[in-house]
Amino acid sequence: MSATRDAAVLAALSELESALPGASAALLTRGGGVLAGKGPSTSGRELYGAMAATMFGAAEAGTVEFDQELIEVEARMKGGALVALAAGRKLVLVVHLNGGPLTDGARGHLLECARKLAALF
Repeated sequence: MSATRDAAVLAALSELESALPGASAALLTRGGGVLAGKGPSTSGRELYGAMAATMFGAAEAGTVEFDQELIEVEARMKGGALVALAAGRKLVLVVHLNGGPLTDGARGHLLECARKLAALF
């Protein structure tokens, strides 16, 4: 990535995290490579990227049978959620949210961030 695009990607992720306190966001390739951002831990970064991309890809493949377009994948946890959505055709935005399931307000921020990131690539 170019320095200008790197900065724009980091700015978009930072803006998203500011809008959703306690969130951590990462931009992944569809193959699971972490291009930018954070996961739950530095030591598990590669595994996190691979598994989040796999989760998204599996859900996307499953929707083909129903002739539907996948919007997002949400894994709910006791204290938050992990949400993955496409950021263009080759990238996936993955966000860990604290506090509960995805709300419509948070979804709007995620969709806007994914749109910004897709436009950069």
